[in-house]
Amino acid sequence: MKDFFFDNDLKIVGGDFQITNSDNQHVALLASTAAGDWKQNPAAGMGLNRFLKSDISDITKMLHIVNIQLMADGVLKKTVKYINSQLSIDASYNS
Repeated sequence: MKDFFFDNDLKIVGGDFQITNSDNQHVALLASTAAGDWKQNPAAGMGLNRFLKSDISDITKMLHIVNIQLMADGVLKKTVKYINSQLSIDASYNS
């Protein structure tokens, strides 16, 4: 998926917005926001901050929420791993 390059601000190159592959940006925005943060889609957002320093039963719930949010956002291929307290998401909106 292509979209404006966004890294806390829009990037302008040669007087125009820079366009880039935005799959990682979309996943990062979903991961860094919670349900209710997006006016146009109130159910979008993983709310991962509430799982900081969680026990293992909460981690299972977190992984479930991550998978549901990715599927709802239209991700076609995904790999979600939680190893040594590190969450890794590899997602693609293209087949």
